Amino acid sequence: SGGDIFLRSVRRREVTLLAENTDLRGLRIALPALPQGAGVATSAGTLGHSLSLGRADAVMILAGSGALADALATATGNL
Repeated sequence: SGGDIFLRSVRRREVTLLAENTDLRGLRIALPALPQGAGVATSAGTLGHSLSLGRADAVMILAGSGALADALATATGNL
């Protein structure tokens, strides 16, 4: 229902939100250089097969770790 990555880069990068059949489809998000790395996670409420208590099409979170990004994306989407 979402996607999780750990990104480490000395250059600015872009990630694309894949939220098919929504207005968010193809939204590109610029991330600054992350030489120490960071987790990027997406949780989908109206897309995919996982149970979600929220109505968000998609929530994308950037955090210091992949686990934290995933937990925050799920919690935010459920709100």
